[in-house]
Amino acid sequence: MNELIIENLLLDDKQVEMLAFAISSQDIKKYIKENKNEYIHWLIQEFVTQAYEKYGENITEKLKEKISILNKMLNIQIDISSMLKTK
Repeated sequence: MNELIIENLLLDDKQVEMLAFAISSQDIKKYIKENKNEYIHWLIQEFVTQAYEKYGENITEKLKEKISILNKMLNIQIDISSMLKTK
């Protein structure tokens, strides 16, 4: 039996299910966005888990590729920013 205690109230399975359907996915996304510092480690773990499931043993190579692309994009942005500052 799944139980949830909210402010000293014990909810049974049916009540937990009703509560879960009362919360919209937008509300959940908004809450996570507003409290992302609390969830950042979980979000990173989820990303890595999904990437590992998708790419398997090749995850290291895929991450290196993505990091390389990100690094190039950041360097381009830095170059553009410094060029704009010198004008």
